Amino acid sequence: MGLEIYETSAAGSKLGLKEAGGEAEPDKRLTLRPEERFQTITGIGGSFTEASAYLLNELSPENRQKVLEAYFGPSG
Repeated sequence: MGLEIYETSAAGSKLGLKEAGGEAEPDKRLTLRPEERFQTITGIGGSFTEASAYLLNELSPENRQKVLEAYFGPSG
């Protein structure tokens, strides 16, 4: 399995490919350290495409309202 590293930064990089490798070498590992913090994320963006708007319209009015509240409401 190959490895690709992408970066988005305040300096203007938007999902720019930083590094790409062929086959992963057996001695290379990706280590996750959830206790090590670098920045605070306020939120992750979302959008409605034509397809998602169509599917949203297929929901019952109650479930549609739940989705809209989750995305755009004060408690979402």
